[in-house]
Amino acid sequence: MSQRDEWFGGPIDGVVFALIMVVAAFLGRENPRFVYPEVLYCFLGLLAFNLINFSILPRLLSQSRRPPLAVASNIFLLTLVLRYSGGSESYFWVLYLLPMFNGCLAFGRRGVLATLAAVLLPLMAFYAETLARLRWNDAIELLVKATIITASAIVVMRVAAREREARARLEEERRRSEAERGQAREQLQRMDRLATLGTLIAGVAHELKSPLAFILGYAELAHDQDYPPAETKRIFRSIEERARCCDQIIQHMLAFSRQKAGGRKVCDINALVRECVALKEHDWIFDRLEFVTELATDLPRTMLSGAEFQQVVFNLLTNAHQAIRATGRTDGRIRLSTRREAGEIVVSVEDNGPGIPAEIAERIWEPFFTTKPEGEGTGLGLAICSQIVKASEGSLTLESGRDGGAAFLIRLPIVADAQASGSRPA
Repeated sequence: MSQRDEWFGGPIDGVVFALIMVVAAFLGRENPRFVYPEVLYCFLGLLAFNLINFSILPRLLSQSRRPPLAVASNIFLLTLVLRYSGGSESYFWVLYLLPMFNGCLAFGRRGVLATLAAVLLPLMAFYAETLARLRWNDAIELLVKATIITASAIVVMRVAAREREARARLEEERRRSEAERGQAREQLQRMDRLATLGTLIAGVAHELKSPLAFILGYAELAHDQDYPPAETKRIFRSIEERARCCDQIIQHMLAFSRQKAGGRKVCDINALVRECVALKEHDWIFDRLEFVTELATDLPRTMLSGAEFQQVVFNLLTNAHQAIRATGRTDGRIRLSTRREAGEIVVSVEDNGPGIPAEIAERIWEPFFTTKPEGEGTGLGLAICSQIVKASEGSLTLESGRDGGAAFLIRLPIVADAQASGSRPA
């Protein structure tokens, strides 16, 4: 509910009308033109409507429909109050200021003018008979009342206009601030992705050395010596196999680098995980790590950005690898699993490294906090990963691994079948 809507037709009106009803009963006891119990019923109607307006109508009517209904109803009921309390002689004409003020707070300039006309017309109707008799005292009295209502409306309208302008400026500042934070977040994600690509390229360089050396060796042999046709075919077939291996490695790297973050669509989690494994497995072979995958075969699809999800998984796998390497152990193990659990998809990355001490377990999500040696990390990886997962309406948590190390769990909501059928899988 906006501030304008809180001002409009709220509990303050109900209290005001209750007090007015008590005052009317006290002051009207000596007025011979008071009509009981009709005037009392009108005040009760005002009180009841305003109580309903702020308690029940917000659930039944939109915010744009409530103000016209409330202003019109209050003017109608107040006109009845004036009729049963003396007409042009009634001192309750000042109550017209209440719907007038509400109109100034709820409407624009045209709405305020319409409200002013709706207030002045019934007030003038009470003076129609006396004006027809050219009673100038009554005409001056009507003019004074109309001037008071109009002047009050102008003042409140200007105050409300300034308040709306101030709120508009604040809203614009809020949107600009959110846009700047979003741009900063995207820039940090791009920086982290470039760092990930740097790590990936370094690993790919190691992976390409072996097949390239094999290709160069056979090429030199084929160039310097003459082989029988059968042997030549075998050599070229081996060269082709190693070249295809190099091409596959490069294609995996290019596919990872070209994916654009931000676009959400229905994705196959297992397929995205397998691509990350294909990019990292050469590092594990080089360091003689054992890698275990446990991918659920019945895993449903979910809505997310495939590129950003892979960035998260790649960072978690890299952190697990670095944690094991830091210990110098030769029996390192990384376990990557996916499963369906309690209406969610759970992706787990576990290692048997040193784990994360309890005293810093909460701080690992803070930007620029890192336990790595200087020059090996910025401390942004887990903070960015957490933001990416939250943007997909999921969560990233830390638990103790089955092998004594750390276990990071990505929990993502499952997309309904109807929604998934309308999108193409990533």
